[in-house]
Amino acid sequence: MAICIDFHFARHCACVIAPRVRQPSLILLSCAAAWASPARAAEEETQYRISASVAKSMSSTVDAAFSVSQRYRSGADQTLMRASVDKELSGHLSIGGGIAYSETAGVSEIRPHQQLELRFGMISLRTRVEQRFFENLPRTEVRLRQRLQASVPVNEGTKVVVGTELIYVARSRGRGENSRLSGLRASFEIRRTISAHAEARIGYLHSRSLRNGISDRVTHSPQLGMALRY
Repeated sequence: MAICIDFHFARHCACVIAPRVRQPSLILLSCAAAWASPARAAEEETQYRISASVAKSMSSTVDAAFSVSQRYRSGADQTLMRASVDKELSGHLSIGGGIAYSETAGVSEIRPHQQLELRFGMISLRTRVEQRFFENLPRTEVRLRQRLQASVPVNEGTKVVVGTELIYVARSRGRGENSRLSGLRASFEIRRTISAHAEARIGYLHSRSLRNGISDRVTHSPQLGMALRY
C-alpha cells in the first residue's frame, strides 16, 4: 500500500494572446511582451492545494488507487475525489479505468475515464479518454489527454521525472462549439527514497489553459510531497 500526501502552492497569470495564435514560439513571445508592458491585461491568483492518495496492489498485475484533494482559490474552491484500477497486460502495456467526482464553486462533475499506457524503458506514453458530466448540463464533454513521460535514474535512490501532456476536447459541453486543443502541461519532479517506506518529492507543474476569444490562463505550481508505502 502507498500513501501520498502533497502540498501545492500555485500562482496563476493570464497572458494576452491572440485567439488564433497557437504556435509555441509566438505564444512565448506574446507572454514576454505582455509581462514587459506596464499596461498588460493579466490576472493573477494564488491558490493552495492539499491532496492525499492511497495505492494498493490487488494482485501481481492489478493496482488500485484512491485520491482526494482540496484546492483553495479565490471564489472557486474545488474538491476532487478519484478512484482507479490499472491492469498490466505485459511488461510494456497496461490498461485501466476509473471515475472522479469534483465540486467547484458549488457545481458538481462526474468524470469516468479509460486509459492505455505503453512503456519502453524510461519512457511511457499514456492515452486517456474522459467523459465529463456536469450538473445541470445535458451535454457530455469528451476529452482526450495524451501524456509523454520520462523517468531518469540519477543515482541510487534518486530519479528525475519529466513529462508533457496535451488536452484535447473532442466533444464540447456546449452545442455548436468545435473540437479544440484546450490545454498544455509540462512537469518536472525529483523523487528521493529516504527509507524503505518513504519517498520525498519536489517538483514544478506548468499548465496553460487555451481559451477561445479571451486570454489564456497560465498556472505555475511548485509541488512538495511525501509518499509512504506499506
